[in-house]
Amino acid sequence: MIESIYKQKMEETTTNMKADCPTTASMEQSCNDVNLLKSRTKYGILRCDYEYIPTRGDPGEPTTLTDDGSPLPVIVKVEGWTFEAAQRGVSDKGNYPASEFRLTKADGSTDAYWTKLWEAYDKRNGYIQVQKKVEGDKYVEGYFEEDDYKKGLVYRYEPQTVYEKMKKAVLTLDAQNVCGMTADVGYSQAFQTSVTKLTSTPICLSSLQQLSLVAKLFDISPESGNKIICMTANGTSFDTTKLIP
Repeated sequence: MIESIYKQKMEETTTNMKADCPTTASMEQSCNDVNLLKSRTKYGILRCDYEYIPTRGDPGEPTTLTDDGSPLPVIVKVEGWTFEAAQRGVSDKGNYPASEFRLTKADGSTDAYWTKLWEAYDKRNGYIQVQKKVEGDKYVEGYFEEDDYKKGLVYRYEPQTVYEKMKKAVLTLDAQNVCGMTADVGYSQAFQTSVTKLTSTPICLSSLQQLSLVAKLFDISPESGNKIICMTANGTSFDTTKLIP
């Protein structure tokens, strides 16, 4: 079945190429042009500091944004930018969120979830060990219970550090001459404005960015009763004021 689909596709492509390129020389030139353009469609992926096995369709899977796996996108994990940090978003003043990793709980047991994430990134740096819970708004407040800081082991990336890690990741992708950048977490929409200020490369971090176009295609006025459904991993942390463009 798959072979028949591609066979039909190849036959159609051949017919169109012959119609557009009447000579062998023009055919060869067109093929070269196609390959050149294809070589320039290298995407940059900003992955959050999370550990999972992505499947095709997920931005973290190299073959998602290509037809045949080439050119492979450049994937960079942003150290300290955890899924939890991404959900906290960016403040109105542009401040990034802090992130924390609890490796040992207050009772002395290992926190399997955070330890897995911590060990998945090689040669971490820029973090500090905290022995007291930081109080404040959601961008700086500590993640865990007070006893976890006193009796357990908690490492923390301060907001400015997370910002610097993001900036470094963006510059790394720019150095690879990517044609655009996206991310592997929908909550990255809250970081859209911030990241666009770090580069001149086109940025579309989240699929939510499509709402700015989709909303214009339908009548979604209160009177119409029409709505656009957004599927999210956490409805509680989904801040519509930050995530709906």
